[in-house]
Amino acid sequence: MIIQTFTSLIEAQRALQFLQQAGINCYLTDEIMGSTFTVGVGGVKLNVDEADATEAQALLSAMK
Repeated sequence: MIIQTFTSLIEAQRALQFLQQAGINCYLTDEIMGSTFTVGVGGVKLNVDEADATEAQALLSAMK
């Protein structure tokens, strides 16, 4: 499930690594097209398992 969308690939990778270090299984989609054609594709998407979504969103909020 998509929990956040980024316009920057670097920011998306930073969030991905942060969640992975916290033990959350996650992955990015639209890394290449999303960072190049943000308007058309909608950005780089950070995905997690639905069961981890609440925890992942809380962790990302704390990261900011």
